[in-house]
Amino acid sequence: MGYGIVNTGFPVQAEAFDPAGSAAAVQANLAAHMADKNNPHGVSPGQIGAAAASHTHDASQVVSGILSAARGGTGVGSIAELAALLKSNGIAGLQTGSYQGTGTYGSSNPTVFQFDAPKSLFFIGMLNNDFGVSGGSYCPLDAIQKTDEWVSGYRLSSVQGVGSLSSYGFKLSADRKTFSIYASNNATDQCNNEVYKYVWAAI
Repeated sequence: MGYGIVNTGFPVQAEAFDPAGSAAAVQANLAAHMADKNNPHGVSPGQIGAAAASHTHDASQVVSGILSAARGGTGVGSIAELAALLKSNGIAGLQTGSYQGTGTYGSSNPTVFQFDAPKSLFFIGMLNNDFGVSGGSYCPLDAIQKTDEWVSGYRLSSVQGVGSLSSYGFKLSADRKTFSIYASNNATDQCNNEVYKYVWAAI
C-alpha cells in the first residue's frame, strides 16, 4: 500500500528557521553561563558542604602546615630549628660545659669560655678526683659594663681565693659570647687547677 500526500485542508505556511544560527546562540548562552563565577543559582556553602567565606578555626583544628610566630606558632617545623632560630635572634637558652684544669694561670693564659649565643648569667663549680663538690659560684655577666677589655673588682667568691680583687680579671667580648677570666695568684684562683674538673653553665 503506498502513501501519498495527504491534504488536510489547512494552509501550510513556510517559516524562516535557521538551525545553525539557533545552535550557535544556545552554545553562546551556555558558555556564558558556565563562565559566570558569581553564583547565578544562589547556591549556599552549606548546600555543598563548604565553609562560609568568613570563618575561623581553633588551634585543635590546625593539623598541617607551619603556623607563623605572628599567629602564635613557631614558624619552624622542629625543636632543633626552633633552637637555632632563637640563637640566631639572640634569645639564648641554657648552655653547659666542662673541662679538666691544666694548671696555667695569669693574664697571658686566661681561662676562656665560649658561648653559642649572648649570655646574661654564668655559673661554675669544681669537682675533685673523687667527684666531690669543692665549690661553686656565679657571675652576672650583665653587670660587666665594659667589653673587650680586662676589668677587675669582682671575684667568683667560693671558687676563687680571697686575695686582692686587683689580682683577678674578667673580660667579656662585645658580642657577649666569649667570657675570659684570669688570676695572677695561682691556677686554683683562675679555675684551672689540674687537680679539679670544672663544670659550668650559662644562660
